[in-house]
Amino acid sequence: MDRESPTPERFAELIWRTVKLRVSLLIVSVVMLLVTWSGLTNGNTEAKKLDVDFCRHLEDETAKELSRLWPKLPPDRIAVCTPDVARIYIESGRAFHTVLPLQGEAFDRDKAELAEYDQKRRAAYKLEIGLSSQGAESKIIVNALNVAEVVPFVIVLIFSIVVVLGFQQNAYRKHLRNILKGMKSDEELNHGIVGSQFLSGFDIGSQADFGRRMALSPEGTAIWILIVAVSYLLLAVLAAFIINLIHLTNSIFLNYLCGLYTLSFILTVLLRGTHVKYQQHSENESKKTSKLLTKSTAWLKSPWTVCALSAMAIFSVFLPWTTSLGLVGTLKGYNFVLAQKVVSQGYGHTQYPIAPNLFAEIRFQLLLVALFLVISPISSFVSDKSQTIWTKALRKGNALLALLTLFLCLNYLLYMGTLEYGALTYSDFDSSLFVSGFGRAGGFAMSFYDPSYGFVLFLFCCLMLAWKSLRRHDTI
Repeated sequence: MDRESPTPERFAELIWRTVKLRVSLLIVSVVMLLVTWSGLTNGNTEAKKLDVDFCRHLEDETAKELSRLWPKLPPDRIAVCTPDVARIYIESGRAFHTVLPLQGEAFDRDKAELAEYDQKRRAAYKLEIGLSSQGAESKIIVNALNVAEVVPFVIVLIFSIVVVLGFQQNAYRKHLRNILKGMKSDEELNHGIVGSQFLSGFDIGSQADFGRRMALSPEGTAIWILIVAVSYLLLAVLAAFIINLIHLTNSIFLNYLCGLYTLSFILTVLLRGTHVKYQQHSENESKKTSKLLTKSTAWLKSPWTVCALSAMAIFSVFLPWTTSLGLVGTLKGYNFVLAQKVVSQGYGHTQYPIAPNLFAEIRFQLLLVALFLVISPISSFVSDKSQTIWTKALRKGNALLALLTLFLCLNYLLYMGTLEYGALTYSDFDSSLFVSGFGRAGGFAMSFYDPSYGFVLFLFCCLMLAWKSLRRHDTI
């Protein structure tokens, strides 16, 4: 072997450096999430105590006012000041002050009390971080809510770096395995495997049989355990943090989870492109897998399949998208596009089936998806061999709309999951109801509606079309 060519020991050293860097980043992520989770859980416990105390104070004030207006009214206490419901009672009163602004000494007093309550509640999330240097100790006191707002974004960025380092580690490992495969004798091969600290794997054969897949590697086990820990702690931090966001579901796009999801989606697309670049400089193992996958899904290449999926998606617009809701009834797909009919009107208030701001966001999404449903069949009939400016623009536009459709579909599923989580956490309470359901014009929150088979069919067709378009353009 040429002395100037990389040796197995050199690639083993590069792999080991990459493994140490990945493990270090994951351990840092675990520590950050543990500290944040601890601050949030302790803060939530103290905040619930403050919620109960302030709720009882408001309840006493309400009881005094009712006794003054109706002296014969029995002074029974309404059982709303429990740890799970107290904050709902407080925030509902705040919302009424927002949509029905009053004036006077009582209003100013309530406003000042709410401001003091907010200050005390936020102060309950005190997070102390101890620092030590040469025997001296010092503490940094920060707010756990501020930390929890930033930490998930940092963890997503760190996790992306870990994934890219994983691509690099696999590339080093493939080159190492290629060098070992070129060794002539079994004794030399075994010596090379041991010399590379078994980072090449035990079996240097090209086929990944069941026995090879069952073999555990120390670095792989450690990394995957840390990845599972980071994923679990990230979900725990988000669950402990989002219960403090009162207006989390007021908007489909302008909310905290959508911001985190957008960053994750963009990084996933970039990571996919990075993975393809790494594969271009390695062996053709992934290309073989891609060919097998292409053969198993050959029926999806037909333009008529695209037309059928688009036709089903358009047909589903005339099917029920939601279950029946009182006077609103069953909403079909076209009800989310046409102007809303008034459900009730009186006392200067107009009630619509859906909150106007949410309805505008849904119409905007459906407009983009409808454009994709029209362009996708046209693009499927355009031959990939045609290289005119218009055909290239059409194919790129179709791929971009497919990516955008995939983003919108997954984001709305996340929004529906958030609504369901809020319903379980807050006893069927949706905070957006208080903001969007009062005032001059309001509507029902989306948590009032359950999806029907028409919406499920529409969502399935959109996801299938997006997946097919992206597979065609090698985007995923």
